[in-house]
Amino acid sequence: MACSTAAASHAGSFLAEALDRRMLSVGHVTSELAPFARQYGCPPGDGQALVEALLDQAPAASARSGSWEHEQTVADLARELLKLSDSQLQTLRSLATAASEPAVAAMLSRLAASRETAGRQAAGRKRRSPL
Repeated sequence: MACSTAAASHAGSFLAEALDRRMLSVGHVTSELAPFARQYGCPPGDGQALVEALLDQAPAASARSGSWEHEQTVADLARELLKLSDSQLQTLRSLATAASEPAVAAMLSRLAASRETAGRQAAGRKRRSPL
């Protein structure tokens, strides 16, 4: 990378935190950072590659506080979100909004619990059946 590793790691940490706190959207970040991609050794104008590179430059776990696992998860999620199309992101946003509605959240909880119970019952039958 053309810029120092320290600068890239700080930018990656800042970016992961800003995405986590919803201070920035992935789409906005990629378009805004695209003009700087070449300075960081990415293809000219490729904001997505720059975001991925910055997130990859986040400091190692040994050099970070206890929030490293959380930040790493956010960075991983951001990398995966970059792979989605605009329509996929809109669908995901709609699903997340619906899941925050109390009635939908309760229904999803009941569905998850019933599937968990069915899975335990199936595992119990499998153990008891002779081979």
